[in-house]
Amino acid sequence: MDDFDPDHRKSNTPLSDARGKPGLPPGVKEIDYSFIDRACEAIGLHKVDKEPANTESVPDVDADPNVEGNQQALPSPKDGFLASCKKSEPWAPFDDVEKTKARMERYSSSDLLDSLSDFKDLIDSSSDAEAFTKTTRKSFIAANIVLNERVRAANDPAPAPAFRPQPKRNKAPKGHAADLSNIVRVIDMHFCWMIGHRPAGRHVVAIFGQCFDFDEAYRFVTARGRNEKKLGHLGLVDTLGAGYCRLGNASFKTEGDRSIWRYVIRKREQYRSDLINTQLKASVNREEWANLLASGYLLTRHDIAITGQKLMTIMHLLGQTNGDRPTRYMQKYGAACRALGISKPDHQSRSAAATG
Repeated sequence: MDDFDPDHRKSNTPLSDARGKPGLPPGVKEIDYSFIDRACEAIGLHKVDKEPANTESVPDVDADPNVEGNQQALPSPKDGFLASCKKSEPWAPFDDVEKTKARMERYSSSDLLDSLSDFKDLIDSSSDAEAFTKTTRKSFIAANIVLNERVRAANDPAPAPAFRPQPKRNKAPKGHAADLSNIVRVIDMHFCWMIGHRPAGRHVVAIFGQCFDFDEAYRFVTARGRNEKKLGHLGLVDTLGAGYCRLGNASFKTEGDRSIWRYVIRKREQYRSDLINTQLKASVNREEWANLLASGYLLTRHDIAITGQKLMTIMHLLGQTNGDRPTRYMQKYGAACRALGISKPDHQSRSAAATG
């Protein structure tokens, strides 16, 4: 297929009226956003009174040839999304979810993940993702953007997109299913930007600036081009990116990444079950230990030496930040391995890990 075309246009639908306000297609009424609050109350979401999580002071990943971009200051949720909503040109196709996002920020990460699970069930139960429209679409986007801003946060951290409930996606989607796939890719790019990834490719450098440009990101994902080439533009072919963001996003992965991701998800469930059935001290957090073991497994499958710093990086992708030093992550990992009788290698090849 053709490479990414900077001048490609996906839609000719007018996006603003004569007064400069966002336009709607003929016959479509303005959405009543108060429905979000009523819907959240109906499914049991609870508001939380707290300040937005501050991710400015999170520690960087240790120097590693597979990790890049860590020298740049990470964005704060306070300036991340709202500053990014500036339109770089009149053609601005990405959804305006600012109001919906403001409502979503009232809820805990756990509640937002529950809501994503509900959206997944709703979308998966519809033909060709027909349910991915109107309020569901806006709420799905807004919830994921809020969660992106909470990845690696000290308080109420959120997992990376790859470890959130995700609706099923087809390899050759059409209609609403294609819209869903493109939106997931934009969310993934925003996640990569939030944790410091700054690719220099000419097709994407403007997207990953001081502010994330959602409009240009949407333009990039809807343009023609193979996923492999877009991975190259994003600087995620020969590197895992800042904070191992290639492992944390849900769509921009190699085929090898997808296979390993499926193994890791199964392994984590196995570890969780084994730990539940193992007698341990009352102080042990079995969920944390299962995630540590899964983190170690993920690193070995990617042929990466296990260190406390790298375990901490993967734990952040899984949505856990407990304030421990890297050495403490390594100590807990070793204790979890001993509890289940698992060998704790300093390094392990992919072929050896595949049999473990």
